Amino acid sequence: MSDKNCEVPREDCVEKWEVTEENQRKILERLIAAEKDIDNQGKRIMTIGDNVAYQDKLCGNLSKRLAVLEFAEASRLVSQKKYDFAITHLDLLLGYDVANSYAWHLLVWTYLFKGEKKKALDTVDKALANVTENTRPIFNDVKFGIMYEVSSYEDFRLYLNELKDNNFVVFDKKRLG
Repeated sequence: MSDKNCEVPREDCVEKWEVTEENQRKILERLIAAEKDIDNQGKRIMTIGDNVAYQDKLCGNLSKRLAVLEFAEASRLVSQKKYDFAITHLDLLLGYDVANSYAWHLLVWTYLFKGEKKKALDTVDKALANVTENTRPIFNDVKFGIMYEVSSYEDFRLYLNELKDNNFVVFDKKRLG
């Protein structure tokens, strides 16, 4: 029943209205509590997010330090002609920092010192895919030298045509002239 149909409030109409008002009050209290809880959780999430960002920063610094140590150890091993161990350390280093051009460069030279020109050439290709744009000319130069020594005349000619098609300058006319 509705209060609108009653001229004088009847008991069943009043009870329903009071129950409805009580339910609305409880719902409003729950909404307020939920909003406070959401606000608190939001603050916690922000704190967790700040923590994660800080941990990422620490982890990044740690990775850089580990990369420096791995590179130093690999360099020492190359100087002692322990190429397989050096390659292992360089692979670990590249696991920390795949864009580390120094590590890629040392890895290429380690394969060359070891006499594995094909692996050195494959490593140059991997390096070209991972290093920054400004270090690619170094690897292109190394690849040119390896291709010159390793490839057949026909493969080298195809490689030169590929370089020409990509507007890569093999010989600088100013330096030659």
